[in-house]
Amino acid sequence: MRSNRVVISGTALALGAVLAVAACGGDDDDEGARPTVTREAGDDDTGSDDTGSEDTGSEPAGDADAGGLDADLACTAVGQDEASELFGEAARTAEGESPAPYTSSCFWENADTGEPGQVDHLLQVYVYDGAQYYSESVAPDAEPLEGLGDEAFVTVIEGVNPQVGVTARVDDRVLVLYYSTVNVGVPDEAKVDATQRRDALVELARTAIDRI
Repeated sequence: MRSNRVVISGTALALGAVLAVAACGGDDDDEGARPTVTREAGDDDTGSDDTGSEDTGSEPAGDADAGGLDADLACTAVGQDEASELFGEAARTAEGESPAPYTSSCFWENADTGEPGQVDHLLQVYVYDGAQYYSESVAPDAEPLEGLGDEAFVTVIEGVNPQVGVTARVDDRVLVLYYSTVNVGVPDEAKVDATQRRDALVELARTAIDRI
């Protein structure tokens, strides 16, 4: 079994960490600003292939240091069923740390995460309290999106660890969604490229923005 502890680089999909540091006037290479996601493979996790609304028995992994935000807001913005639909298989929660205070966060992974020959899916959801956390300048390849909140953009990173992210602002709230896949040891015909689900993530953000 592969290691279940994953540190996500600030130069890759942890744009939320970069936004947080930029808002504080810091350096986006600061290791302390990078979020850490712990992926747990418990024996009580679901083994079902059902991508519907079955409960895995997990509680949403909300951030306790959300400031003026409801700590569970990010898990309300994107729920288990929606993560499962994006993955194409059952989702469960993963524990993680937010890159900044005044943030609500939620992390979803697939139930087969860490199993040999299986695709690892990870969806990170962040809600920031403060318009200063929105900045296209930290994402040079950002593509503006129309009709999503007051302003929004999408970023795509191709390669061995494909990733796609959507950042949107509505009033003083900022929503950030990151979706990535890892295909280590996965047969070519079974690999999943997260960037091919760009449009699905954008549509998910359109739903989530109305909940924050």
